[in-house]
Amino acid sequence: MNKARSIFRLRSGLLFALLFTLSFLQAQTGQELPKVFVIGEYEQQYEALLPEYQRSLLQVCQNDTKKAFQLWVSLIQEIEAYGKQVGYDLNGLKCWFHVFFSADGRIRHIAYHLRPTSRNVEEKGLTEFLTGFVQNYSLPVSSTSNYYNYTSIQFPVIYNLPDSASNGN
Repeated sequence: MNKARSIFRLRSGLLFALLFTLSFLQAQTGQELPKVFVIGEYEQQYEALLPEYQRSLLQVCQNDTKKAFQLWVSLIQEIEAYGKQVGYDLNGLKCWFHVFFSADGRIRHIAYHLRPTSRNVEEKGLTEFLTGFVQNYSLPVSSTSNYYNYTSIQFPVIYNLPDSASNGN
């Protein structure tokens, strides 16, 4: 009878350990992907997100590089203007941006990574700043499906978009 009890305790202990490990792993992988995060964090959720975004901003713009570039630069200029509005210094910031847009142009997620030549900034502060920006911005282009843009950005913005009224467009 003691042997049977010992085996039961051993099996119960192993089952508990297995369930605890599985629930811990599920908590790690089942975590909701935040609006803004650093590339390399939330890897499994990031990888799972990619198939939902098959079209690029350029494809959404019917491969019109000028239109896609103007939309992208306008987004970066809006980030810069928001930084000035809320008092967040972006000058010297250089990073890679992977932005995920819903079909209506709203930003669903921004994944970023600071470039080695970037000014040193606290990732937590930058993440909070970008989260605030995402809540109020929508790219003025829509699509039949979700889309993305992945590129490098830097501040201050050095591109000036031509006024469409002055160039005949």
